[in-house]
Amino acid sequence: MPSQQHEILVEMFRNRPQLACELLEQVAGVAVAGGTVALAPNDLSQAIAVEYRADAVIAIRDEHDTPTLAIIVEVQIHVDTDKRMTWPLYIAALRARLRCDVLLLVFSPHQPVARWARAAIQLGHPGFVLEPIVVELGELPRVTDPVAVRRAPELAVLSVMAHRDLELARVVAPEMLVQPEPMRQVYLDLIYSVLPEAAERALKELLMEKYQYQSNVVREYIAQGRAEGREEGREEGLRRAILEFARAKIGTLPPSYEQALHVVATEAALSDVIAELGKARDATEIHAVFTRLLDRLDDTPGT
Repeated sequence: MPSQQHEILVEMFRNRPQLACELLEQVAGVAVAGGTVALAPNDLSQAIAVEYRADAVIAIRDEHDTPTLAIIVEVQIHVDTDKRMTWPLYIAALRARLRCDVLLLVFSPHQPVARWARAAIQLGHPGFVLEPIVVELGELPRVTDPVAVRRAPELAVLSVMAHRDLELARVVAPEMLVQPEPMRQVYLDLIYSVLPEAAERALKELLMEKYQYQSNVVREYIAQGRAEGREEGREEGLRRAILEFARAKIGTLPPSYEQALHVVATEAALSDVIAELGKARDATEIHAVFTRLLDRLDDTPGT
């Protein structure tokens, strides 16, 4: 039966298939062509009475929805000699089904297992040799830029697991608070699991303080906007609260920001804008929220 660690790591690839491309390019040095990245069926069985399933299969498709590359992802926690027989079959079966090039990416958290998986697989036919592309957890780079963490949260979590560093965790873990459940808690648990007890406790205190602060501030401004809107309309009150909230965080705002808020029509949507501002870490991210609203304003007919 697959271990819990195996299933969690596989789920990271299934949750965000781009992770496979990131590991190939940033760790293994294998270029991956651009296109739409999505999961594909992982059943690689043929017309025989044996079932073969890869951990995950990812297909990259062009603008015509034609597969241009497929990636078979196998998470290996332990040495499994049977895989040296089935991996070539996986590649051949998927290549025949999708009619495109296929890569085998083996990911392992353990160096001895990664070393085993890297060994070339001789198939007997002259020149027919499979050399799996293997990424070991310890090879992952440190992801210390919050923007990069938000862009590739799974890669950032794996980076913390690889380096077991509290300072790195202090950058990555707060960004996990905005991930949807259940993955938010899964990712945080993975980060906690690799830290010493004292570091785990310090990180949890940091996250609790940050979460409570953001939640309290957001609730206060939403309540303020609703109260101010009793006479002028709740939506208008929330718009005023958004501007006050943003000014409290970064100071003077361009006049265009007030105009941009008029593309947000409902009370619920305006409350979401306040919540988004509450998650912003700096002035750049505050301006990014309003820039997205301005882009919507430009796309509105008659503006």
